[in-house]
Amino acid sequence: MTGKNMSGCTLINGYFNNTLSVDDRGLTYGDGLFDTLLVVDGYPRFYQKHFQRLQRDCARLGLPVCMDVLANDLNRLLEKCSFPSNKAVLKTIITRGVGARGYCVSEKSSLTRIMSLKPITKAPKQDGLHLTVCDTRLSQNPVLGGIKHLCCLDNVLARNEWRTDNVDEGLMLDVSGNIVEGTYSNLFWLKGNELYTPDVSWCGVAGVVREVIIEQLAPQLGMTVRVGRYKLDELYRADELFVTNSLMEIASVARIGCYASFVSERTMELKEVLGTINA
Repeated sequence: MTGKNMSGCTLINGYFNNTLSVDDRGLTYGDGLFDTLLVVDGYPRFYQKHFQRLQRDCARLGLPVCMDVLANDLNRLLEKCSFPSNKAVLKTIITRGVGARGYCVSEKSSLTRIMSLKPITKAPKQDGLHLTVCDTRLSQNPVLGGIKHLCCLDNVLARNEWRTDNVDEGLMLDVSGNIVEGTYSNLFWLKGNELYTPDVSWCGVAGVVREVIIEQLAPQLGMTVRVGRYKLDELYRADELFVTNSLMEIASVARIGCYASFVSERTMELKEVLGTINA
């Protein structure tokens, strides 16, 4: 990814610029959603699944997005923009567009689509993450459960509970005390040959790497997947813990607070096999 123009790597409604209306409903009301994916050597990892999730979640929010237009934006960015690093992050934001004051949506409003490509200058920590349990709880709403929507204040407040290099990620619970996710990641743990992950149908994000692990990777390795609502003490009985997102993909957990007794053998196996999937 070298030798091309390193400027102008943001498209707004198909034009290279960085200007957004102050009346855009994504800004005024958080009325929209977003997606991030990893680009390696010019190739977007799992982009079909990312676009499928965008289409699915846009339909849930009543946002009539055209996936062919998004695919064209993606191709234009990949052709124009490159960086010294071989890794970049592609972020896509879909909002309901510019609208009049008030919550009611105008029938004349048209979507705003934003797509940007930026280099990853600092590689995310991959293994031996140290986690803390956040005080901030995730709000529950099944209408929005699983969607990567723009209303992320729960996660913002939770992430700002620590400002030390000794903590890499924070675990978030819902208002009922169930484990849900990290501030920027999904959570898995292993007990024997069973793989557990929290239900995100009431709150939290259904991540793409999470989906790949549940639907493809775990069955390939003969693991049984359990999706449900679990309390925090379940984690302390686990054999292994790991977190996932689209940039680090799979990262093992070494510690939760002062508790540390996790191994990472099966996690490393999952990570290696995931790296061979070219989707």
